[in-house]
Amino acid sequence: MINIGIGVSWAKSLYSVANNIIANFRARVLSYPNSIFEAGPCLDATLEELNAVGLLDNASLIVTPNAYNEGVLYDVIPNTTLGDMDVVRATTATRVNSAGLIEVVPRNLSEYSEIFSNSYWLKTGSTITDNATVAPNGTTTADKLVENSANSTHRILINAGISVIQSSQYTISVYAKKAERDVIQIVNNQLAGAYFNLTNGAITNVSAGITASVETLSNGWYRCVISFSAVTTTERILVYLTDGTNITYTGNGTSGAFIWGAQLENFATATEYFPTTTRLNIPRIDYTNGSCPSLLVEPQRTNLVLRSEEFTNVNWEKGTPITLVSNTTETTSPQGINNATKATANGTGLIHIRQAVFGGTTSPTTNSIFVKKANNRYVGFRNAGSVTVAHDVFDFDTETWTNNTGSTLSFDRLTNGWYRLKSSRTNAFPNTYISVTIPNNTSGAELTTVSNLTLYLWGGQSELNVLYATSYIPTVASTVTRNADVISKTGISSLIGQTEGTMFCDFRVNSLATFGTILSVNSNSTSNYIYATVDSSGQLKVEVFNGAVQTQLFSTVTVGNRYKLAFGYKTNDFVLYINGVLIGTDTVGTTFSGTTLSRADFDITVPTTFSLSSLSINSAQLYKTRLTDEQLTLLTGDLYDSYAEMANSLNYILE
Repeated sequence: MINIGIGVSWAKSLYSVANNIIANFRARVLSYPNSIFEAGPCLDATLEELNAVGLLDNASLIVTPNAYNEGVLYDVIPNTTLGDMDVVRATTATRVNSAGLIEVVPRNLSEYSEIFSNSYWLKTGSTITDNATVAPNGTTTADKLVENSANSTHRILINAGISVIQSSQYTISVYAKKAERDVIQIVNNQLAGAYFNLTNGAITNVSAGITASVETLSNGWYRCVISFSAVTTTERILVYLTDGTNITYTGNGTSGAFIWGAQLENFATATEYFPTTTRLNIPRIDYTNGSCPSLLVEPQRTNLVLRSEEFTNVNWEKGTPITLVSNTTETTSPQGINNATKATANGTGLIHIRQAVFGGTTSPTTNSIFVKKANNRYVGFRNAGSVTVAHDVFDFDTETWTNNTGSTLSFDRLTNGWYRLKSSRTNAFPNTYISVTIPNNTSGAELTTVSNLTLYLWGGQSELNVLYATSYIPTVASTVTRNADVISKTGISSLIGQTEGTMFCDFRVNSLATFGTILSVNSNSTSNYIYATVDSSGQLKVEVFNGAVQTQLFSTVTVGNRYKLAFGYKTNDFVLYINGVLIGTDTVGTTFSGTTLSRADFDITVPTTFSLSSLSINSAQLYKTRLTDEQLTLLTGDLYDSYAEMANSLNYILE
């Protein structure tokens, strides 16, 4: 039996240490403009567990999916810019948020949401005074929209339109405070909106098709909100000053109102404000695997499907028995709004909804689509060509597939009864379609007779030259590419053990590929490195290379499972633990000297073929010593929800 504490004071001391670290971490993160901190209790659990086994003070670097900004994932330890990870993707992407819903990252579609002087915002009959007053978040970052002296409108608007999905639900919100002018108008690209009184919060002159609301904040601020269905495929945010009644009037050149925090989002109501500049390079803090988030790291992929959510569009071919109702109010989509399509099959004929995504090739392809049961237990799904090829059939009631095509089939279960169906083929047929049917049995026949069978659809996707589905990529009029998540940090040799050390990663494998790196420390090249990798067979390998291979230790992983890996290294002393179990050792080999290792990576991209797997990272840690075998056992052992559970599992006594 191991005695590790004295009564309540021991538990309190552990809690206090973790709490102090989190408080300091949160304070640093939120001192930077536009930074986001979330899932604090999950970070608390990670740090308390490390502290309970005596390792929190030993770590030189701890990175968790809790705090971020555009281009950065903040480190918990050392809690300085030295360990903050650089994030590069140069495109937006999607994640599953804490409510279990799919959202674009960031969900705010507006750029430069607090920097209205930027050329992204067009000023007509007006000017902007930067940082004119204290914003709702307590920083002096709110701007003043000032009218000129012309007899005209005095407004600010997004210069170039934002591409949106026609008929889908959107919400515009802007924080505003009166100065000399106390009534503003907020409208969308169709000039539909409402007037907002910044003295009393009254809403007037609401346009048809607009739902307007206001949130009253402290210090005279209001969050002014309009919600609507997009009439076209382009949207803008427009804010007008008024003379109290009219938007066209003769200004005096000095009067105006304060504005801050503009947001356009693909949602039916206003959600929590998300600050932006370019909207690019934001790490994806993803909740697919539970209430605590992971860092989602994926390779570059393109969705070849056009109008991925618009099944009534002409890009989607419909069989004669099929009728479609877009934006059905009978259910919400995986996005949480009424933008799913209701599909009904009734009569004799081809019962498909399909789209030709590419032709003339036999390259591997993976198709996926979100479906939900209505009155029919079956849905057909196909990743193939002509009508003579049957569909594979998914049974909602038993959550099983009938494989009629030889494809590799799987599914994800989402919230609110939704499933994401996935089909991969090593050699797809020429004229490949992404195709859905509404059958009354598991035969997979496309030409048949059915009677009033219904299901719901959302989010079609087709990915070429890949045998697994990645996160959803919404499209409109053209294909869309999501770039790879490249998360790394150079110049951190002082945080990496050179002659000895330990590398730890708590991760989940979302897919297997030719070569994917879980975590690596290296010399910013392939000349010197330690990496943990997985390949397409599920083989996990940890390798040390310093001009020659010094050690290789192996294990296996399974897609969907969670692993806690720790690799300790020292000259003639290498050891690998996974999930509390000793996997392998090696007593021959050298390590590194000086400051050779200077970079850390998740899923490195040098060479680019290293970046083929999809991973969810729960935590990554570096230690500058080779931890003891007992420490490695504890570090990689079970997760605990409480001190009592941990003590019982490890046979500890809490006195």
